[in-house]
Amino acid sequence: VEGVTAKLYHPYQTREELFRRLRDEFARSRRYIATVLLLDEQRDALRVEQTSLSRGIVRAAERAAGANARDFRISLERSSILRRVVGGESLWATGMDILGELLPRPLALMVSGIMRVGDRPSVLTPITEGGRVIGVLAVSAPEMVEEFIPTVRSLSQHLARALDLSRECHLRLDVEAALERSQALYRALVENVGLPLLYLDPQGRVILANAAAAALMGRTPEDLRGLSLESLDGLADPSVMGFHRTLGRAVASGCPERQEHRLEVPGRGRRWLGVDFYPVRDEGGEIIATQVVVHDVTEEKEAHEAVLRRSRELEAVSAIAETIARSMDLDEMLSNALDRTLDILNIRHGGIHLLEETGRLVLRVSRGLGAEALGPYAAVSYTH
Repeated sequence: VEGVTAKLYHPYQTREELFRRLRDEFARSRRYIATVLLLDEQRDALRVEQTSLSRGIVRAAERAAGANARDFRISLERSSILRRVVGGESLWATGMDILGELLPRPLALMVSGIMRVGDRPSVLTPITEGGRVIGVLAVSAPEMVEEFIPTVRSLSQHLARALDLSRECHLRLDVEAALERSQALYRALVENVGLPLLYLDPQGRVILANAAAAALMGRTPEDLRGLSLESLDGLADPSVMGFHRTLGRAVASGCPERQEHRLEVPGRGRRWLGVDFYPVRDEGGEIIATQVVVHDVTEEKEAHEAVLRRSRELEAVSAIAETIARSMDLDEMLSNALDRTLDILNIRHGGIHLLEETGRLVLRVSRGLGAEALGPYAAVSYTH
């Protein structure tokens, strides 16, 4: 029996594999008979999970009893012996003692004779898993049966530890498999999000980057992993050091931050990029990473600048119209209009030519350069 114990421990075997290993070891010994009975879901009956009896003996006993051993349920109501064992007691009983509670006496005598367990004592002890009784281990005993009870109880305790180890390992494997599936799903989501996306550790090193972010930097996702924000092409320029300050603010404050800069994008020229920094927290609320989402805002920027230019143009037209309306003298009106236009457009040099009846454009007012400096360009012929 002691030799069986060492062979029970194998962390990645299932409960069924463990019971088969126990059966096989006893079957090879040819000295003892071991049987594993497990409780059903209702915990009011036992079924035969494994036995080291030969298949021929089991078939003969099944024919005699008119029942299949795997399908036969042993009601605990009918067996006071097994009920005591499920209750936590270790004891010994003969095969006839056990079968006599379950079968009519003539049939019990026949079946026990076929199984060769009639008057032979067996030690019965609970099988536990996670501290809960899940069944009964029965092992045929030598003549000194009382002294054999601690040995079988010890075997059952080793069996319980092997069951707990197996369950723990399989739970760990299930958790690892679930984690791998979750990571694969998350990587797929990150990869297919469409926008450039990176995850940085608190020191600013890249943990994860999708293909869009890598293409933006002219690298592969694998090349980016482990690099610091300062080492990325284009982001090390002093003009965009605001990225690093923004990252620091996001980590320090725990609040989202945004930064916009115009950068050289491989294959696309100078583009305006808006970069959002979102702190990522663990269950305890500690910031463990920063999510960086990059948006190409060039079109929005250009549209905004076009609106501003148009607004300045309209402002200039309005100011000129207002100046003209207030002036009655032509030279004064032209001079005020020129001053207003140069001021709005932030230009130092300029002039206004008037078209004469002769078809010549003659400089009437100017700023920065006079007619003398312009020479022949102070008056030019105009044709259309």
